[in-house]
Amino acid sequence: MKAGEWTMTHQGIAFDEDGVILDGQHRLLALTGMPDGFSIKMMVTFGLPRGQVWHGIDVSVRVRRNADVLPMHPVAVSVGSFLASLAVGTRSVSAPVAEPFVRWIEPEVLRLLRDYGGFGKTFSSSPVRAAAVFTMKRLPECLEIVVDAYGALVEQDFDRMTTVAKAFSRGVALGSIRAGGTCDRPDMFLRAMKVFDPAHADTQKLIIRDAVADLVRVRADLRARVLGQEA
Repeated sequence: MKAGEWTMTHQGIAFDEDGVILDGQHRLLALTGMPDGFSIKMMVTFGLPRGQVWHGIDVSVRVRRNADVLPMHPVAVSVGSFLASLAVGTRSVSAPVAEPFVRWIEPEVLRLLRDYGGFGKTFSSSPVRAAAVFTMKRLPECLEIVVDAYGALVEQDFDRMTTVAKAFSRGVALGSIRAGGTCDRPDMFLRAMKVFDPAHADTQKLIIRDAVADLVRVRADLRARVLGQEA
């Protein structure tokens, strides 16, 4: 743009029926870096049906991430997409599937980021954050406890950690608990769920005895809370 090489084409900015941007986020971001008074001409489209156009935007150029499409905080999109994948039982989900889960947990994600916006490697991963916000939804009366427990993990403040949180932190440090692979992520989530549940605060050994059964219960709970589907 700054070099004067921008050419107006059919691609520009696109909004859905509610005025939510569907395409052109990166073009607008580039414009914010231009000098004052800089301008270009660009096509702008309004009123697109969101559910019908998501899958057809730039699909031949690259795979669009949910964070490129959904107009919410990217961390909330990542966490909500992870919970959506647990709810439907797949490794990944499309933006339309993820959207209700992202909207459901975005306030809680923003609360975590407000108080503890830094990155603590494994402890700020989507499975851990998902466990925190899901617990905040399940146990709203324990919200402050969960936020503090999350902060202790991210900051590695052992003095503030519960017994189960210390076991979790040691397991990550020793490599017995991992969040890198696709199969590791649900396991990390289930362990983090115990860390954030005050009922398990004094647990010394963080053991998941039946991950399949636990995930089935989580799936049913998520579907009921977010989608209104009865078990």
